[in-house]
Amino acid sequence: MATRRLGPIWRALQYYGALLKGTASRLTLLFEFCGCTSFASFAEKHAQSARMLKRLVLTASASLFRRFHLMSQQDPWIFVALGDDRLQAFEREQIGSSFLAKNRCCMDPMFSLVLYERHNMNTVDAMTSPKWTGFSKPFRR
Repeated sequence: MATRRLGPIWRALQYYGALLKGTASRLTLLFEFCGCTSFASFAEKHAQSARMLKRLVLTASASLFRRFHLMSQQDPWIFVALGDDRLQAFEREQIGSSFLAKNRCCMDPMFSLVLYERHNMNTVDAMTSPKWTGFSKPFRR
């Protein structure tokens, strides 16, 4: 979830984009059921239904983006990405550096500040250590 390019949220958003472009494979079920050969011909014949479908997809996409994707890119959820083996070392270092660049007053008091103060996560090496990445690994998806 926290790994932007590899997470299920990002894949769902990409699929919503394909639905909006009319290229998603499952749309063929819809427009063939209506006797059309393409999504473009479906949109011409059933303009109101096509507009309603696009509105529904846009609403679902915006909701998914706002509720899950943006949340997963903020503290404390961004730290889950440290346990993702698919991330390259420089990506893990970027996450650690962005965390350490914050003022302590701006950190999430329930997790990030506790992580920083009590668990000595005050260097990038500590944040990318096997101990921490092993802890966050089960939460990565």
